[in-house]
Amino acid sequence: MRKVLFVTYYFPPSGGPGVQRALKFIKYLSRYGWEPTVLTVDPEFAAYPNLDPELKSDTPEQIRVIRTRARDPYAAYARLMGKRKSDAVGVGFLSADRPGFREQLARRIRANFYLPDARVGWVPFARRAALDLIEEEDFDAVISTGPPHSTHLVAETVTQRSGAAWIIDIRDAWPDDSYAHMLPMTGWARARDARIRRRIYGGADRLVVISNSLKRGAAKLTETPIEVISNGFDEEDFESVVPKDNESFTVVYAGNMSDERNPEALWKALARRNSDRGEIRVRLIGNVAGGVRESIRDAGLQETVEFLPYMAHSTAVGHMCGAHALLLPINRVPDAAGIVTGKIFEYLGAGRPILCIAPPDGDAAAIIDECEAGRTHDFDDDEGVEETLAAMYDAWKRGEKLEGATPEAALNYSRKLQTLRLSEILNQLTQH
Repeated sequence: MRKVLFVTYYFPPSGGPGVQRALKFIKYLSRYGWEPTVLTVDPEFAAYPNLDPELKSDTPEQIRVIRTRARDPYAAYARLMGKRKSDAVGVGFLSADRPGFREQLARRIRANFYLPDARVGWVPFARRAALDLIEEEDFDAVISTGPPHSTHLVAETVTQRSGAAWIIDIRDAWPDDSYAHMLPMTGWARARDARIRRRIYGGADRLVVISNSLKRGAAKLTETPIEVISNGFDEEDFESVVPKDNESFTVVYAGNMSDERNPEALWKALARRNSDRGEIRVRLIGNVAGGVRESIRDAGLQETVEFLPYMAHSTAVGHMCGAHALLLPINRVPDAAGIVTGKIFEYLGAGRPILCIAPPDGDAAAIIDECEAGRTHDFDDDEGVEETLAAMYDAWKRGEKLEGATPEAALNYSRKLQTLRLSEILNQLTQH
């Protein structure tokens, strides 16, 4: 069996969507002739937005996991903001709803001194561990996954020293479309970040990205061959799930909801449906930004919207499978049409209809249409959202079963199938 070193910052007990892709690749690679070793951060020194210890059970027992220390800028940021570290960890110091002076200062520091991202303090420790590791054993290939894109700096050093094939896995744009507009980068910092990105992309043997939009963007920066392997869902996560039983018509959203992801069209649509207010529930599972909560209060929906804290993935899947509709708002940011969240694939696996609020000509909408999994409405189309919601609600009142993606359509996004594709790329790169 050939060996691959998998460099990832997010790994159990980390929770959230960032961990799922790497975890599932690692879970299934051995089925296709590859033995992975994982290089990741020690949880004691990590900056994880969410924790989900249950995910450890998805890691095969034979997998070797190397964990290292890290310098953690979030601890200093928390002290600056007068917060606990657990409350301060976000995406690149971007957690405040209306940034004051200290938050603006923190963003400026993050944007210009922590390149390519706020987890770069892990790199020196991970490099040292990786170099020790390649002295002990030979690896045929190295995979680094980002964000955080600082993981690729570790893989760059390893592959230069060892000559192993190198695949860069890109889960989100570099810089991320979801929050790049919030980073006050100087021209010097932008140029430096771009130089790092071009060097990293150019040094790899293959780039793997999650969407055609990311492929088009990366192709402008490098001549390195690029393959698309989308995100997906693991069928095994759904085999023994117990769907949450709901007496009311229930719309579920699972994941963190930032202000940029605020589904204002839904709040407007619900505010007009006074007669159904008691029988329609919206359940938001995860961290919800202050601006979103304010929109809900302004719409008078305090009794309609239920807030649940971040929960174990297996429990969240139960809520998804028991929902009558699944809410999928895409971030309202520049280039929103190219954003495809990992959540959409879990929704496909749940088989419930999706109510998506996003550009109708975007990548997320195309996947929903391909799988006949629901409807997509533009950010300001509250009348269209109301019409779709009313059709779903009326069908539920008549006792009809609401269907999302068919199992056959959803299986195109199986984690096993995606890992098979990754193994085929590894095989191509390591043929002698």
